[in-house]
Order: sequence, then structure tokens, then C-alpha cells
Amino acid sequence: MSITFTRGSEWRKWDLQIQPIKNEWFCDVQNKKTALQNATREYLKKAIEKQVSVVAITDHNCGVAIDSALELVREESLEIAVLPGVEMDVNTGYQVLAIFNPRYKEKINKQTWEETVNHFLNNVCSLPSPVINAHGQAESIGGDIHEIMARICKEDICLPIFAHCQGEKGLFKKTTPANRKKFFETSLEGKYYFALDHKTDDDITKTIEIIKEWGFNRDDFVLIKTSDAHQASESGSSFTWIKSDPTYEGLKQIIYDPKSRIAVHETEPVKPNNVINSITITIPKDAKINVKQRDGSEKEESFCFAGVQSTFDLSPLFNCFIGGRGSGKSTILNFLGQHSKDPNSSQMFWAKILPSFDTKDQNIFAFDGVPMYEFIGQSEVESFATNTKAFTEAIYERSNTLSDDRLEKDEIELSALLNKLESFQSVIETLDKLVDEQASKEKEKKILNSAVKITESQEYSEIVEEITQRSNQKQQLEKWRIAIDELKDSINFLQKQHFTFDSKANDSEDTKEGFFDTESQEENVALQYKVAYEEAKTNIETAADILDKDKFKDLVEKEKSLFQEIDDHEKELFQLLKNAGLSNENILQAKSAPQKLVRIEDELLQIHKKVEDKKKELSEYEAILTEVKQVKMKYEQVIGDSIKPLANTLEQQAKENDKKDVKNIGLSYFFDEQQAWKEIAADFYVYFSEYHGSGDRPSFLQSYIEENKMVFSGGQTKINELLSQEEKKVGYLKLLSDVFSSNSNYQVFRTIRDKHLNDVARHKRIQVLYDGKDIENASFGQKCTAVMVILLLFGNYPLIIDEPEAHLDSSLIANYLVPLIKRTKNNRQIIFATHNANFVINGDSEKIFILENETGITEVIETTIENLENRSELLKLEGGSEAFRKRGEKLHILNPQPVSSSTT
Repeated sequence: MSITFTRGSEWRKWDLQIQPIKNEWFCDVQNKKTALQNATREYLKKAIEKQVSVVAITDHNCGVAIDSALELVREESLEIAVLPGVEMDVNTGYQVLAIFNPRYKEKINKQTWEETVNHFLNNVCSLPSPVINAHGQAESIGGDIHEIMARICKEDICLPIFAHCQGEKGLFKKTTPANRKKFFETSLEGKYYFALDHKTDDDITKTIEIIKEWGFNRDDFVLIKTSDAHQASESGSSFTWIKSDPTYEGLKQIIYDPKSRIAVHETEPVKPNNVINSITITIPKDAKINVKQRDGSEKEESFCFAGVQSTFDLSPLFNCFIGGRGSGKSTILNFLGQHSKDPNSSQMFWAKILPSFDTKDQNIFAFDGVPMYEFIGQSEVESFATNTKAFTEAIYERSNTLSDDRLEKDEIELSALLNKLESFQSVIETLDKLVDEQASKEKEKKILNSAVKITESQEYSEIVEEITQRSNQKQQLEKWRIAIDELKDSINFLQKQHFTFDSKANDSEDTKEGFFDTESQEENVALQYKVAYEEAKTNIETAADILDKDKFKDLVEKEKSLFQEIDDHEKELFQLLKNAGLSNENILQAKSAPQKLVRIEDELLQIHKKVEDKKKELSEYEAILTEVKQVKMKYEQVIGDSIKPLANTLEQQAKENDKKDVKNIGLSYFFDEQQAWKEIAADFYVYFSEYHGSGDRPSFLQSYIEENKMVFSGGQTKINELLSQEEKKVGYLKLLSDVFSSNSNYQVFRTIRDKHLNDVARHKRIQVLYDGKDIENASFGQKCTAVMVILLLFGNYPLIIDEPEAHLDSSLIANYLVPLIKRTKNNRQIIFATHNANFVINGDSEKIFILENETGITEVIETTIENLENRSELLKLEGGSEAFRKRGEKLHILNPQPVSSSTT
């Protein structure tokens, strides 16, 4: 089966022990090859039906079926990989599987695996020929098994597996406890390695119990399941999930990373849900960039991906883009970065090279997968290290997810309640205005009451009565005089408009024209108009005569007389009020006092009701504040609970970190009261700035409030006591004294204060601790380390970082961050562009993209750690050889050497 790297190292089902040769065939296996081929085909097809990707042929002391299986896969294009192997009996009774390195066959120059297996048994395992006796039984290997295992591991001949180790012919049944324990101790000493094969989950549980009893860590040993199939129907019935290429080199990775490369449950291991599946670039052949030079000029260059048209599938786990300077690894990540949650960093990247094309054009760059992911560009790790708020938000996002969005729900509830607290400011302001208006009305009412008392005297009543009677008479005369004048004006208008022409002249004209010809008189109806016209004219002239002003002289005189009498009585009334001590203004009010008094009393009733309503609203303040504090407490409890698993992860990471170059990183939640008081002081000044004249800067006032927050946390009396003790009354102290002399001002301040002191969503801080101390006190490198930890641990969307190794030494990466990546990548997709081999090799990157640019156009090679064809490129990374050496020492195992040509 051809090897593909669609998504790099993927989870596949492996069955490493199937045995197509029947026991009765071993006596005459050469004459059974046709039957053997048919049987092998059935074994392979059954495995394929059960979606097994890799099988190992492991017949006892025989490799004939291996050749048959490989021929079937090749000729019939079966979608399954076959690894060559053999099962051997050890002279003490247990059995060992050997899964061969394919290069071993080449090194010993054998044509078939039948020959290769015989050579291995004869020359490595010291088993004399024939390896199968006359009764068809496999002979047991001779020599010391520990020496044999040390040799085959050192020379990388094969991977040894203790077969069905809990079975009747297994390691844990057929040798002494001391001897079997020696295998584990020798392995940890680095002399050889092995895997432990089981049939069932219960068998694995038993092995784990024994390992723990011996004081060993089960994660240091490879535990697998196989079918041990002796008939086709059993093929693939028991299997192991292995995350690797379907090759021997891929299988060997389980020795280096048993915890992350192996799973023995029925279903495929869980992978991150939110992933970027693939990226597609289709770059025009004439694509250019304009690189800014140090002198400010621009230099046009061909774009490194000009003419490239490719789709690259990503692993859902850990992806690494590697390559030299200018190869374009950062370019690919910045294509993605411009679509991330914060595209600013990638925008700066593109601004530096000024591409000749639109980088956001989906015809040029597109990706398939989740649209939400986090991108950290070059040099952003260090800037993130100094941003406390960014730290908090990164952790909060993960905490909210872990809390099933309860934090977000509480935040919404808290925000609504805090808005209610703030709304009390307008209630206080309205109440102040109402109280002022009420006081003003009460004052006016008092004055009117005084005026009313005077108006209740008999003398006042008599004068007012006289004025009233004469005013009524004068009003009637005035009304009719005005009516007569208006009627006269109308009559005059009619006369001017209609009756100013000569009637006789008109009569002549009528006669001249025969208008009144007696012969036509009966037929001429216009005569009726003339008669009516003349009659109206006579009546109007009569009306004008009736309305002649000379006929009303006595009435005009009477009106004048009444006016004078009213004026005299007004003077008399004015003198009476003045003698009573009223001012001129009050005298004018007294005249309408009764009516105004009724109106004011009604207005006072309405104002009083409004005041009581506002006071009732204010009385609800304490209840709202209590509710706010309860929600705050609940919110903080949820934060505490949700960061516990994160803190536990850090704690576990610290336990596993046996190196001293990284101190423990921890988490703790706290409410940032200092920041809250800064905003209280700022909001206070904004609200009451009208009290502040020229002179002191606002910062002085704000600092004073912050420094005396214990006092300003209390009541109005406590605050005023502090202010009264200040000897120097500078500007900001005068402002404070003026403000807090008013109870309503204090109430407004209280709403500002209580809002911020309970705004946990705004002022929450999740403190990162380094070696038990605030991260702010750590070195720059330590801060960057903590940033990387936070970025890796907290979030479940893809994380993309361009050169994460900046400001981090290789030892820190290898000993701390690599284990963390291996823990994290199963929960979130990680994508790095890096030069550091420790991330790629010891971080066990599932998919590696090697970018080479030797011609000016970048070529992308997709590979994996276990792919030997591209191993040389991985060795070119910074610390590449050292990274591979450390990978081999993961379990204190010497770095495996390839099989030498001198092997005999």
C-alpha cells in the first residue's frame, strides 16, 4: 500500500499479530503455498472489512506468509499495509514477536522474507536449522534473551513484543517474577526496548497493576492489543489504535511516545472539534512584493509562492512549518492570520512587503474549517507577556467554556444590575430638582398666605366690591362701544365701495340703452335687482344715521367717569395694603392671591407625590446592591471553580517537569480593586468637574481618592471628617469638601463607587504566578514562558504562532513546553512556523511542512517524523540531531542505530 501524508500521522487500527499458516502446514509449507496464499488473502480482507490499516504477519519461525501477503497487496491493490514479523518461543516457555525493520532484509542481502526470517533466527537468535522440527513444531531460540534483545534494539533489526503476555505462554506466566521484572529494569537502563501484547482490556489492566506494584510508571512502557488470529475470521478482532504512518518506522514511534501514540479502546481517539482542515493558495505567476529597505526605499521582488497552485491538508493536531529564511513559512501563517480573531498582526506583516495582489482575495488564498482561531505573529509573544489584561481574557475564554457559559450568563445578569445602580444617579438628580422646586413653592405659598389674610378684612372687601361693580359696568359700556364702532366702520366701508357713484347718470344710461323700455319691462328681470339695491342703500344710510356718535355722548362720558372711579378705588386699595406693610411686588400678588394659592397648593401636592415616588425608588438601592453582591459572589465562585482544572493541569505539568530551568507556573483569581478605584476617581471627577475651578490638576484629586480609598469606602460623615482635618485647602480638597457637603452628591458618588467595586466582569484578574510570585516580577524570558503556557492551555480553537521560540532557550522548550504541547494538542489544533527542532521532533508533530526556496519559488514538502526520506531536512533544524537524540532518550533508551551491512 502506498504511503500518503494527507493529514500526517493519523490514528489507524493496527493488528500486529496474525498467523495465516495452519499448524499442520508447517511440515510441508513449500507445497502449501497456494493454500497459504488463499488463506492470507482471507486474513487480509477480513482485516480490511474491520477497517484495519496495518497488520503484521507473525507466524512461528516462518516468513513464507509475509512474502505471500506483500505479493497480494501489490498485485491486488489491497488497501492495507503489511509489516513482516515472526513469533518465537523462548526456552523458558513464553513467546516473543519480532516486527522487522524492512531495511534488515536489504542489509543482509536476502531476496525473500522467508530467507530473512531464517537468517534472523539462525544468526541473531542462535537457533540452529531447521527452525521447525519434523513434527511441524517451532524450535525455541537459544542464547540469552536479554543479549538478543539488546542486539536487535541496538542494531534496529526489529521491534520486540512480548506476545499475549498475560496468556498461558505469556511473559507473566512462564518465567519467574524476578526474571520478568529484570526486563523492565533493563529497559529503563536503556539496554533495549519492547512492547507488551495483550488479547483483552482485562489483560492490560492486570499488566498495569503489576507494573505499578514494581514501582514503575506505566507510561514508560508500550501496552498494545492484538488479535493473535489463527483463522481469518479473527483477523482484526482485537487491535490497537496507533497514531503514525503505516510503516515500521511509524510503529517504532510508539516506543518514544507510548502515551500520545497509542490507544487501546474500541473507538478512534477523540480529536479537536474546531480545526482548520486545509489551506489553498493559487498565486498569480507575476505576483510581486515590495520590500522596504533600511534607507526607506522599496525593492521589488518576485513573491516566493508566485505561480503556486496547491491545497495542503492539515493535521487536526500539531502542524509545523519549517524552512530557512525567506522560504515563506511565516507567509503561509500570515495568510491565515488575516482571518483570525485579531488580524492586526498579519496586517502589519503584509504592510512590510506590500504584495501586488489582494491577500484576502479568496481566489488567491482560502481555507476550509472553523472560522474562529487565534493567531500570534512574530514578536507578539513578548508583547503578550506584558499585557495583564490579555492574560486574563485568554484564561477567561477557556474558563467560560469550562463553566458551560455560566460566566457569560452571570456577566449579563450582573451588567443589568450594575446599570440599575447607575440609573439611581438620575433618580437622585430628579429628586434634588423636585426638592428645590418644592421649597420654592412653599416660600411662594407663605407669601400668598400673608396676602390672603389682608384681603379677608371688611374694608378691603368693600373697596374690592366697589372696584368690581364699576369694573363690570365699565366693561359692559366698553364692550358695546367697541361693537358700535366696528359696525360703523363696516357701514363706512360699504358706502365707500358701493354707493359713491351718480344714480341719475346711471338712470340715463339705462334709458339710453332701452334698459327700461316699457315694451320689454315684463321680460327684463334685472329690475328686481335695482329695486332691492335701492332699498338696501336706503336702509344702510338709515343705519349710519342711527349709529352717529353724537347720539352716544352721555354714554362715553359715563365710561370715563367709571374709569376715574375705578382708578380712585385702586389707589385707595393700594394705600390700604401699603399701610399693612406689603411691598409693591407683594401688593400685586395679593390681588390674585386666592386664585394663585389654590393653584400652588395643587402643584405642591403633585410635587410631594413625585418626591415620595423618587424616595421610594431610592429606598430600593440597598436591595439592588445586595443582589449585585450576590451575583458577584456567584460569578467569582464560578471563576474559581472553572480555573481549578486549569490550575490542576499546571500543577501536574510542574510535577512532570523534573528540570530546574522552569519554575512552577500557577493561577489565582483576584478582584483588581486598585484598578476599580482608579476608575471610581476618574468617573467622580468627570461627574463633579463643574465644582473644580482653575488650579490643581484632576490627577491630584484622583490620586487623593485612591490613596484614601479606605475612608471613601465609608459613609458621608467619615469622608467629611477626613476632609475637615486637612489643613491645606488646595483646589481638589475644596472640590471634595463642596461635593461631600451635599448628601445627594454623596449618594451619586456612592452609585459610582458601588458600581465599580462590584463590576467583577470589568475588574476581574486571573493572576499568573511564576514560582509562587506575580508574573509581573518575573524575568522577560519567564514571562514569555508563561505566555506560551497560557496560550497552549487555555482555549479550544486552533492556535497559530509564528516562531514561538523567540526569547525561549532550547532547554526550556525541550523540558517544559514540549510535554505541554503533547498534552494540549489532543484538545486543540496547533500550528507553528518554527526553526526549533524540539518543537517539531520532541513535540511529536503529526504533520510537517518543509519549505524550500532554492530557485526563488517555494516548494512545499509534506512529511512526518517517521518518514525517513525527509529525515535529513529535519536534521537541518536548530538542534535537529540533538532533538532526535533526546527523542531516543525519552525512556532512557539509547538512540537506535540503523542496521549495518556487517550484520551476520
